[in-house]
Amino acid sequence: MTELSQPSLYAPFETHHRVVYQDPREEGVDAKEYARGLAAYLHSQHSQLKIRIVENSGIICNTPDDIHRQLAEMSKNWNFDEDAAAEFPRLVGIAEQELDSGVNMQGLCEQLQLAHAYAQHTDVLIVVAPLQSVDSETQSIIFTQLEKRVKKHPVLAQKSKIFIVSETDEVSRRIQRDRSAV
Repeated sequence: MTELSQPSLYAPFETHHRVVYQDPREEGVDAKEYARGLAAYLHSQHSQLKIRIVENSGIICNTPDDIHRQLAEMSKNWNFDEDAAAEFPRLVGIAEQELDSGVNMQGLCEQLQLAHAYAQHTDVLIVVAPLQSVDSETQSIIFTQLEKRVKKHPVLAQKSKIFIVSETDEVSRRIQRDRSAV
């Protein structure tokens, strides 16, 4: 594994942002390798934190019924109250009307995988390459929802940081936005 430089990994954790976007190409590695290096570095600096890396979870969702079933199971398994359960699909851009028409099932499956990632009980969440099959506009909507709700939604509010490690154009755009705001 390529040695990741300390400044690029340390600075994101110390930022005031709860959601931090990272493009692994800036370090010359792939998303999985970057996530592992980031987790190791964060653990060495903040050993008391529970850090979880979430990659493709292998969720099966070939039909809209699979999506409905997975969302229902998620709400039940994580003991969401009614409001949190109702809001969770919206956090990842899944709307009822999308599930009833001819849609990009691979993209919806990735959105469902992101919901599963959000629901993990951890202090620091590192999500590896989410939404690769989802168009930039939908990614923008999903990441904007995450940024707006990260302190308010009961599941998201438990996390001190959420890292999105991805090579998508939308993640690159958000990195530039965050850097220019400093």
